[in-house]
Amino acid sequence: MKVKNLRIEVLEGNRYIHDVGLVSLTWGNVSARFEEKMIIKPSGVDLSNLLENDLSLVGLDGKHISGLKPSVDSPAHIEIYNKFPEVGSIVHTHSMYATSFAQASVPIRCLGTTHADYFRGDIPVVPIPTWDDNVSYEKKTGQAITEYFLSNDICYIDTPAALVSGHGVFTWGKDVKEAVETAYVLEIIAKMAVNTLTLNRSCGNLHPDIAEKHFLRKNGNEKYYGQGK
Repeated sequence: MKVKNLRIEVLEGNRYIHDVGLVSLTWGNVSARFEEKMIIKPSGVDLSNLLENDLSLVGLDGKHISGLKPSVDSPAHIEIYNKFPEVGSIVHTHSMYATSFAQASVPIRCLGTTHADYFRGDIPVVPIPTWDDNVSYEKKTGQAITEYFLSNDICYIDTPAALVSGHGVFTWGKDVKEAVETAYVLEIIAKMAVNTLTLNRSCGNLHPDIAEKHFLRKNGNEKYYGQGK
C-alpha cells in the first residue's frame, strides 16, 4: 500500500473512533505500520481541520521524520510494533465502559458468544508500568503490554486487546480497519459485561467449548463464517 493511501486510512480511523464515541476531545489515537515506520495522529490536535500530510511519520526507532509533533503515546505504539510483528495497526482509546474495567483493574471476562466471536478468552489487565528518567512512561506502557502477553503465553493475534490498569485501552490488528473494529467491539462487550454482571453478579464465564466453537468458526484455519471459501 502506498503511504498516501495509508495516511488517508489513519486519518479516517482517528475520525471514526471520535465520531462513534470511543474517544472525546483530543483523546486517543490510531496508528499504522509502514515498513520500518509508523503513521500516527499528532499530539493534541483538532481532527476537523487535520490534513493527511499533518499526520506524524515516525521511525520504529522513535525518530520523528515528518508531519506535526506525534502523539505522546507514540513510544507505546512503537514498542508493540517491534514486539508484535504481525500487527499492522494500533488503536488507543479511553472508551467509557472498557476504560472502567481498566480503572477497576478487572479483566473483561468472556461471558457470551459476542465476546467469543472476536477474542479468545478474557481481555487481560496489564499492571501499571513502572518507569524512571531513562525510559519514558509511554515506552514502559508498551513494554508492559508486550511483556505481559509474552510472559503469560497469551496469543496477541487471538486476543488483540489489552486494558492498562488505571489507564485505558489498546487494541490492534493486521490493518486499520481491523484494529478500529476491534476497539469498537471491545467497547460493546464491555458494556454488555457491565449489564450482565449488574443483572447477575455471580454469572460465570461462557462454557469453554461454546467459546472455542464461536472463536474458531469465525477465526480458525477452517472458519466457515461469512462468504469466503
